[in-house]
Amino acid sequence: DPAFELKPDSFAAVQELCYRLDGLPLAIELVAARVRLMSPQHLLDRLIVDGRLQLGLVVDGLRALPERQNNLNSLMAWSYRLLPGPVQAVFRRLSVFNGDFPLEAAEAVCVLNDGLTLGSVWNALTILVDCHLLEARVGSDQSRFRLLETVREFASRQLETSGELDAARRAHLAHFRRWLTDGISRQQTDQAAWLRLLQGERANLYAALDVAIATGERQVSADL
Repeated sequence: DPAFELKPDSFAAVQELCYRLDGLPLAIELVAARVRLMSPQHLLDRLIVDGRLQLGLVVDGLRALPERQNNLNSLMAWSYRLLPGPVQAVFRRLSVFNGDFPLEAAEAVCVLNDGLTLGSVWNALTILVDCHLLEARVGSDQSRFRLLETVREFASRQLETSGELDAARRAHLAHFRRWLTDGISRQQTDQAAWLRLLQGERANLYAALDVAIATGERQVSADL
């Protein structure tokens, strides 16, 4: 919109939009096309649903744009098709995480009963990092990973159509329930350190709780 002006009352919403779009120029350009219809704050409210990015709302239907801009989904689909089958499976399953996650959680979610081993998961994570589809932060005591919001939204759609969604969610729930149980002794010895760990995993604990409630796991919900 040539008439759009960045004003103090819209700055925070524009900043949050750019952050949730991972600063990707193409994604920002696609979303910016919608400011002719609604304010940045209204657009942000519609784009983020239950904490998850709904990029399809702004990508679909922009047929007047050049082909390179017409469909961000097509670009991601092209990258996805180039991945080997086991790497595609790992990529899809990682979409169950909220925010970043540790290596151990990725292993628990990705090694289901379909032949994937720890070695193949490590190999897949390496390929995804090399392809810039996955961010890695390697520390001295722990490795953590994160899918960009735009990438996770695409991976989530692939997971929904793969037939693996329920198994991946249950594996995610089982891992974080086990993680909490194993942390009881740590809580008793160093409560401050335990609270920091809880804060780091809060988004994924809430996601696990949502699954427990949705699947009727009453005792697990109460434990969480």
